Amino acid sequence: MVVLGAAYEVGKLERYVAQFLIDRGIDILIPTMAECNQLSSGVRHRDRFWCVGGVTVSRVSRAKGNEAPMVYVVGLDRVAEGESNPQLRNQLAVALTRSIGWVRVSGVGNYPLYAEFDRAIRSGETLNLTFDRPPSKPMERTEMGELVRRYAPGRESLAGADLTGAQLGGMDLRNADLIGTQLVGADLGGAILDGAKLAIANLTGANLMGASLKGAKLVGAILTNARLKKS
Repeated sequence: MVVLGAAYEVGKLERYVAQFLIDRGIDILIPTMAECNQLSSGVRHRDRFWCVGGVTVSRVSRAKGNEAPMVYVVGLDRVAEGESNPQLRNQLAVALTRSIGWVRVSGVGNYPLYAEFDRAIRSGETLNLTFDRPPSKPMERTEMGELVRRYAPGRESLAGADLTGAQLGGMDLRNADLIGTQLVGADLGGAILDGAKLAIANLTGANLMGASLKGAKLVGAILTNARLKKS
């Protein structure tokens, strides 16, 4: 079973579904729990996803990479309440594709998304998807500066962030965690990147002219067409 919903509420639904099944004599496993039928545990097994003879009750984030012949998806209403949220829709897509055979989806209430879902089921092998993305607003230098300060060293990292086209010229980013960050076409001219972790970061077309990269970790970084300072 895969449960849907925003991060602050999906844990509650996961435990509710698990307890519901336990009360009816059905063994369950919440991924990473040490034993079957545990709702919490001080000991965690990071790679444990299955319980022999039991039903796995999982959030989407933990279900990725796992498949089963039959999957029950619970909480369609959580997606329907925020149907314009691409992250919630992505949850639904991932949950549906965990099945290699059959999937059942449940949700309460009455939402426009249910009609859309019904049309998708009836469409057979042909499905047209339309997503009206609002026009993107270029991030101003002041906003980007605030973002970088907010994720200053010692707090959170910028690892994996999407900073495509960001204007970071001249900024102090020494020792910043930028592992896997999207910096396609970003302006890093004159930026201080000493000791920065740029492993597997995408710097395609980025401007690095005059940037200081002393001790920067660039293992696996993509530097296609990046503009680098001359040696």
